[in-house]
Amino acid sequence: MTFKTITLVAFMALASTSAFAFSFGSGETIDFSSDANFASSIVQMHEGMTEAEKEEFSLAMVNLIIDSYPPAKDNDPMSRFIMFPSAKEYAKSVGLVLTKEAILERVQLDKSPQTPELRDQVLACIKERVIVSDIKITQEYLTVVTAKITNNLPWAISRISADYEYKSDSRSVPWSDGEAGALPKGGIEPGETVETQFFMIDLPEVLDESAKLSLEVANVFDQDQVPLIVSPLGGAKPSDRRCE
Repeated sequence: MTFKTITLVAFMALASTSAFAFSFGSGETIDFSSDANFASSIVQMHEGMTEAEKEEFSLAMVNLIIDSYPPAKDNDPMSRFIMFPSAKEYAKSVGLVLTKEAILERVQLDKSPQTPELRDQVLACIKERVIVSDIKITQEYLTVVTAKITNNLPWAISRISADYEYKSDSRSVPWSDGEAGALPKGGIEPGETVETQFFMIDLPEVLDESAKLSLEVANVFDQDQVPLIVSPLGGAKPSDRRCE
């Protein structure tokens, strides 16, 4: 299941349930007056669309509703989605007018400028050009993870995203895994190797001496803080700089 699909599962389950498929209004404006009317207005707008188009349309609608909610400003896609129930209540309270035309315009805006194939190509290049070595874990009051990063790209790196796994050879399941991030002070210039700290929130409090930590670069940001790879959720443009 893709990240895009995961973010829509709960919402689409409601909108596609036949119990909510009644006729309310013209079908050209989202009806926030009740959950039933909300779902019904979406079902009407979905008429004539393929399943893929329904998913794009619903995601665009969700983004527009969240955009209207002030606390959601400048949050990452997953944090924004978590705010959707509150954003929907806010939209109802302020009388947000959300038309089918506006949602269709947002569909075009939200389409990612990177195809899955292009994202895979860029990621493969990043992994080849940005090298992780000498991973260390120290534990005093806090667990600190550091690693050396070698930048073989033709431009400076300001930020790094990575996937990590902390696992013992004797165990089938890792102690923890997830996303990690690094903000090297002063960045990493082309051809430079810098030791930097990686931040992750799910390492166990007591470390297993036999376990190993692996870090795999998942994305890098250029000197202007713009990523090379953008979310398939859209709404952002990748850096004009290229991995080469």
